Amino acid sequence: MTERDAVSTTILIPRRVWQLLRGLAEQRALARGGRASASRVLVELVEAEAARREAASAEAPPRD
Repeated sequence: MTERDAVSTTILIPRRVWQLLRGLAEQRALARGGRASASRVLVELVEAEAARREAASAEAPPRD
């Protein structure tokens, strides 16, 4: 992802969720190397959910 492919934004989330995101980011960095990025964790979660939904809709029978 390049800077041209991204936007900078502010989101309001509960402190506990932020703490969980940071923890996930740190675990990800330890396992895969690189920086701990809460943004990257969010991108991976959303992309995984989008792929899951796409697969589910492909398997669903057509609507009449």
